[in-house]
Amino acid sequence: MKILIVKIGAIGDVIQTAAAVELFRQNYDVDCIDWACGKVVAPLVKGFGVADRVFEVDERYLFGEKKRQLPYVLALMSKLASLRDKYNRVIIPQYDWRYRLLVSLVRARKKITPGRSAGDRVVASQRNRVYSVYQLLGGGEKPSLDISEALRTLGVRLLNRDIKLPSDLPDRFIALCPGGAQNLLRSDTLRRWPLVHYVELAEKLIADGQHVFLLGGPNDTWVVKSFRDLPIQSLIGKTNLVQMAKVLSLANAVVTHDSGPLHMTTMTDAGLVALFGPTPANAVVPFGRPRTVVLREENKVACSPCYDGRDYAECSAPICMQRISVKSVVDALRSVLVKSMESRG
Repeated sequence: MKILIVKIGAIGDVIQTAAAVELFRQNYDVDCIDWACGKVVAPLVKGFGVADRVFEVDERYLFGEKKRQLPYVLALMSKLASLRDKYNRVIIPQYDWRYRLLVSLVRARKKITPGRSAGDRVVASQRNRVYSVYQLLGGGEKPSLDISEALRTLGVRLLNRDIKLPSDLPDRFIALCPGGAQNLLRSDTLRRWPLVHYVELAEKLIADGQHVFLLGGPNDTWVVKSFRDLPIQSLIGKTNLVQMAKVLSLANAVVTHDSGPLHMTTMTDAGLVALFGPTPANAVVPFGRPRTVVLREENKVACSPCYDGRDYAECSAPICMQRISVKSVVDALRSVLVKSMESRG
């Protein structure tokens, strides 16, 4: 069986797609799997070791200025069509029509995308996305899929090497990831826990004697100024994705909302306090992950979660995130830290 996957970004989607591929390879005979992905996430895809060939796509041209976009897209379509004579399946695990256009010249028996009806999207949004991609690949009903272990396997492969970090890290620290929740196609700010809550949380942790680090990508530097009066170290914009995953793996606990760093943390053994509102938590965090506390207000907020598998509700006041209190996060952290200490001896 020959498969081509077209998954350009975002970080979380790429990680969950890779976990699905890992599980699919464990259960089915596969001749080869090729993967077209963005240059930003390519180091992750290559490090996961689930694809036989990784073809890098420059997202800047794919979604950039029109005069540069058309020539690049045409050249990319031709390149993808020339990767192999014919695929059994081309998998496009996203709804955006532009990705389907990219494989229009690729010869394949089947080109598979998620169900496009609203009903299909809602059903898919209520379960872990790894399982949804697994089925797109051709995997049948298999209720015993160990998604948590598949994610951990990816993390071990990615991080089991010498990775130079941009800063010395203390033996014990807590990582906060207040940014994220955005990619080239959109920015879902309503997924974020309020920045003022992160600042208050950092103040309480520092007062309790904890070392606190900030983590995030180059687009998250806007959050740093809110912490400038605190004795806190920021690695935001100072790591590549593999380095960020390594730092997260070394943390005693990570606090973040639905974002790339959250998905990265699910590949590690680090403790995790995950904050959810618009997105169903079970679509992201694997059931049974140890040292994990999920905080959500959905039983108290009628409109949460509002994600339908493709879009979020139009919302200018995401009370589902605003109502997650700093105290509840502190309490959850204490529980996670105790379990982390027990597991690490």
